[in-house]
Amino acid sequence: PGYDLIGDPKALFCNADGVFVDHSGAQLGAPPTCTGRNCTVNLPQGRGVAHDCDGITTAQSCIATVAPGFEFEFGGPTTLTCGSDGAFAWAATMQVQPGTCEDLPAVAGVG
Repeated sequence: PGYDLIGDPKALFCNADGVFVDHSGAQLGAPPTCTGRNCTVNLPQGRGVAHDCDGITTAQSCIATVAPGFEFEFGGPTTLTCGSDGAFAWAATMQVQPGTCEDLPAVAGVG
């Protein structure tokens, strides 16, 4: 689960020469391959959240963190892993909030 077959499904056998062949003994030109499915469930989202999770597929990982101008209320950058069910599993919980600005210095003659 979590992968799509690219090419024709075949029953393959390893012959005495260590080459994969089909049931008739014919050597394969190119064996079928599998590619991971995109993860779309539990994608990091929300105001102040930044991530590099777009296009991540089964068994790949990405990072969720704070966007510029925001800070962690709790937690920190966390790794997400794409599961075979198409959902991201979070390694830890995080919550962000708007960043705080320092007071601007007073400017003489303004005010």
